Amino acid sequence: MSSKCQLKTEGYIITFELFGKVRTPDMDIKTEIEFFAYPHPRLGSLSVRSGTTWLFVSDLERLLRYLEEHIVSLQHDASSVSDTLVNLDLDFTLQAFSGDVQSFSDGRFSLLFMLNVGRRDEVSSSTYVGGEAVVTVAEVRHFVAAVRKVLKNDAMQHI
Repeated sequence: MSSKCQLKTEGYIITFELFGKVRTPDMDIKTEIEFFAYPHPRLGSLSVRSGTTWLFVSDLERLLRYLEEHIVSLQHDASSVSDTLVNLDLDFTLQAFSGDVQSFSDGRFSLLFMLNVGRRDEVSSSTYVGGEAVVTVAEVRHFVAAVRKVLKNDAMQHI
């Protein structure tokens, strides 16, 4: 069984598909990540999936905190730019940029997301594919709640 948690921006959708239960003692969860760019009149659409990977729960929780903290910082400074977030195994990177956020439930900001699609051979560096687009605070809150629900339900199964 899997749960799909999507973050929808004006230009792309990021899907974290979380499979099964959290493994212990590593506290990681089997995951596939998809980057889907909406169809463009000249360029068409783009869809890229990671291979199956094991994301640490701490990386997912850090991602959620990162997004929430950026929203709070934008309430105080509309030009706030957060540092780049990279998960431990370099599966993805993202960076949140300036925006217009009135409250924790109203506003929008730019979000850059890059997905590691691997490397050509052992001596090559990794290739990342992604994009930057505007995301609403409401959509971020929906994504954060969806991931937390999956992690909470999974944690309850381990009790």
